Amino acid sequence: MRDQHTPGAARTNLACEQTQYRLRSVRIEIAGRLVGEDQSGPMHQRACKRDPLQLAARQLARHAGTAIAEADRRQELRNALGARARIIGVGAANADGVYRSWKGPGRVVGESAQTFAEGIATRVSFDLPFSIYKQYLDDFVLLTEEELAEGVRMALKTTHNLPEGAGSASIAAAYKLRQTLAEQRVVCIMSGGNIDAAKLKWVLSA
Repeated sequence: MRDQHTPGAARTNLACEQTQYRLRSVRIEIAGRLVGEDQSGPMHQRACKRDPLQLAARQLARHAGTAIAEADRRQELRNALGARARIIGVGAANADGVYRSWKGPGRVVGESAQTFAEGIATRVSFDLPFSIYKQYLDDFVLLTEEELAEGVRMALKTTHNLPEGAGSASIAAAYKLRQTLAEQRVVCIMSGGNIDAAKLKWVLSA
């Protein structure tokens, strides 16, 4: 087991503390009231007496902090080995606020998020993910609605898995960049299968 005083453990603890500090300002609306980390009550209070959302926020802080520290270590290792792997983000052209925040000098709020790919349908860039992709992404690809739909069809045909629009966005992006990525080893993360019957009917009939 790694000692808590090792550099890796220190980075993990620091990342957890930083993430917990960010999440103290988080507010979740439920049943007409706001739930936040600062409302979680005494630390010695039993878990069963706390709101589940408060417990979830605390757990999220720990896991997110660990994830950031792990990303830092992997980035350092990649650079030390001289690896040429590039990390490419994917977004919807109809919800390009995140892309423009990554590309430009400052964060922006998009005009709309009219895309069937609900997992990437956002007008804003949130603090935690923005701090990660602003630093680590090498490129960012925007996809049209038809390209996203083609990604679903392609995943269904070639992998026999049914993803949602956001879930197959990486496959659609790889296909869009097929000439650039030719003869290279490409890893696509396919995550998310929450597609309803109406969207699936549209995708398959398009």
